[in-house]
Amino acid sequence: MSATLATYYLPHILHAYQPRFPAMRLDITSCAMHSLENELRIGLVDLAFLLGDSIGSKNLESEFLGSEPLAIVTHPDNPLSACGQADFKDLEGQVLLLPKSDCGYRMGFEQALASERVTAATIIEMNNIEAIKQTIMAGIGVTVIPEVAVRAEVKDGRIARVSWMEDMETGILMIRYKDKWCPPALETLIDMVRGFFSISR
Repeated sequence: MSATLATYYLPHILHAYQPRFPAMRLDITSCAMHSLENELRIGLVDLAFLLGDSIGSKNLESEFLGSEPLAIVTHPDNPLSACGQADFKDLEGQVLLLPKSDCGYRMGFEQALASERVTAATIIEMNNIEAIKQTIMAGIGVTVIPEVAVRAEVKDGRIARVSWMEDMETGILMIRYKDKWCPPALETLIDMVRGFFSISR
C-alpha cells in the first residue's frame, strides 16, 4: 500500500475491519511496483493498493476505486507560491522532491517534465511522504503530492499550494492476482475498502 493511502485512509477502514476479525494478523508494507506482480503471484502479498492510472500486467486484476487529487506545493517563501498560474516550465531550475514509494503519479509527473524539456536544479528522492513535507517546510524544494497529505499544512500556512494551470489527479487502484482463491477475511476487507471509497469520494 502506498504511504499516502496507509496514512490517511487505512486507519478508517481498519476501525471497521479489526473488530470483526480481532485475531487477524495484518502486515502492511509499502508497495514496490517493480516487484508487485511476483509478490502477488507467490502469495507474499495478498492484496495491493497503488496510486496510479494503470498497472500494465495481464496477470493482475486492477480495480479503480476513485481519483485522488494531486497538488504542487512548496514553502511559502518560494516565489512560485505567489505565481498567478504556474505550469511545468515554471519548475525550470527548481529543486524537486519526489517520492519513491508513491511512484505511480511520479512517473506521469516526470514524463510531463521531459515533454516540456524542463530541467530541475536537482532531484531529491525520498521514500517517506512525511520526510518530503518536513523538507518543504524547511524551505527546500517543490513537490507533487496527494492533496490529502498536505491539507492541514496548507491550511495553517506552513506549506503553500502552487496555483497550477490545470487540476491534477491520480487513480486509486486495488490489485489482486488473477484467478487466485480469496479467503473470506480478505473478501470482507475488499468489500469494506470498496464501501469506504464509494462513500468518501
